Formats: sequence, structure tokens, C-alpha cells
Amino acid sequence: MTPIFPEGMTRSQIKKFYREFAKEAGIHFISRGVVSWLLKMLGKKIPEPGAEILERLDEALRPCAVGDWVFLDHCIGDSTPWLRQILVAVHEVCHCYRERTYVDDGGTVTGWYRDYFHVRQRGACAVEEAVASSAESQVHYYLTGAYLPQPDLSGYWLTSDAAAVARETYQRIQEQARPLGRGGATLDASEIAIRCLRRVRSS
Repeated sequence: MTPIFPEGMTRSQIKKFYREFAKEAGIHFISRGVVSWLLKMLGKKIPEPGAEILERLDEALRPCAVGDWVFLDHCIGDSTPWLRQILVAVHEVCHCYRERTYVDDGGTVTGWYRDYFHVRQRGACAVEEAVASSAESQVHYYLTGAYLPQPDLSGYWLTSDAAAVARETYQRIQEQARPLGRGGATLDASEIAIRCLRRVRSS
């Protein structure tokens, strides 16, 4: 299948996508540059050992979602591969939406994170990562014509049972999406992202 952006997305297209996505999804994106600056400012105000810890934290920073805020490990429109910039945004916004649903169902933000980071019962983490990876895959299919393979979640310290849950969840969502064809989506984050990408492409 022909890619939607045969030459890739330009810097201005990536930035426009992030603006559109943030507005429609109700999310604030914080780029790596801003996080690095904040950590450096904090480092100047604390003793040397603490500053070194912050510097290591900056180097190890992974994308993450907190409430309606997404912290990125890149600067929007930088030299990071364009497809990765899009998929990271989709993945983290999916987490934001899942957290909102959790709260709407009577839970709390801290409860969502407690379940996600539970050391022994890794089922919640398995499901959340499988769902967010599915959102990525739906957008990847729209952009390239190919779904992503089963995600590698080895870095999430899942138990064997939790890993099985992740595989089953991912496969189930993929099966639901396939009949919808290219540009179809079963998750809010991927649906909004595809809508924004269509606007960027047509502008």
C-alpha cells in the first residue's frame, strides 16, 4: 500500500499535527527541551549529588502521561524519526484517555497509577500497554498500510500471566480494527490522531 506521506512528514507538518492533536484531545504536550531545562534549573538549586541524579533522570527520560499532560522524550519536529514522533504521541494520549475513563468510572488518578505500577499484580500494566500499543498500530496502519507486530513489553517486568493478558488484549483489539480497513479506529486516541493526520495531509 502507498504510504500516506510518501516522503515522510516535514517538521512543520509534525508540529501542526501536535497542535491539532493537543487541541482536539484536550492534552498538553511538554517537549524534551522543556523537561531538560526544568531539571537543569532544579539541579542548580540542590546539592551536587541531587543534581547528578537529575542529570541521569534527564538522560533516561521515557515518554509518560500524567493526567492531561504528556511528557515527551524528544522535541517536537526535531531529528527524531517522524513516524516515531507521531506514534509516541498516540501511545501516551491513549494512556491519558484510559486514565480519564478510570476516573469517570469512579476511580482516582492516584488509583490508576497505583494499579499500573503494582509490583506483583502486573495485569493492569499489561492491559494498559497493550491498549496503547494497539492505538499506535491503528495509526501506523493508516500511515503505512501495515499493522505493527505484537509489542515487546519485556521492559515492563510482566509476569508470564500478565504477558499472556497483554498478548490477548492486543490481538483482540487488532481483530476488532481489521474489518474497518485503513483509517478505521476502535480507540479514541487513534481515531482523533487519524482525523488530525488527514487534516495535515490535506492542508
